[in-house]
Amino acid sequence: MEIEKKIIIIGIIATAAVLSIGTILVLSASASAYLKILTPVRGDLQKIGSTTIVTGTSVPSNATRTHCIVTLQTNHGGYKPVTPLAKDGSYTNWRGVASELVKQGVNQVEAKFQCFAPNSNMTIPNFVKHLTHNFTGIA
Repeated sequence: MEIEKKIIIIGIIATAAVLSIGTILVLSASASAYLKILTPVRGDLQKIGSTTIVTGTSVPSNATRTHCIVTLQTNHGGYKPVTPLAKDGSYTNWRGVASELVKQGVNQVEAKFQCFAPNSNMTIPNFVKHLTHNFTGIA
């Protein structure tokens, strides 16, 4: 009887661990459902001291996600606005300049997709997704 209890507890712990891992994967995958960084490509090599042009796409605003914008930062250098390139002025295609020059070694570019409620003065977003890519600075 004691062995059966231990097996059941171990089974519950193992199931909880699998569910936790599944949740983490779903959360990280959900950002890519709304936002994509096209360039630089993950693992790209770029010359140190250069400026990185970042391009990407995002889903359009809709009835539940309104007034959506994209901002960009590099190596936690602070977010900067990107330029929407879609004909309707949306961020379905966008382009931005990295907030910092390429440094030696691993660099991180992060895009942030935010949506705001109507009449909110775009101060506090009601929907936010982040997506990051790493690339490498070389001499």
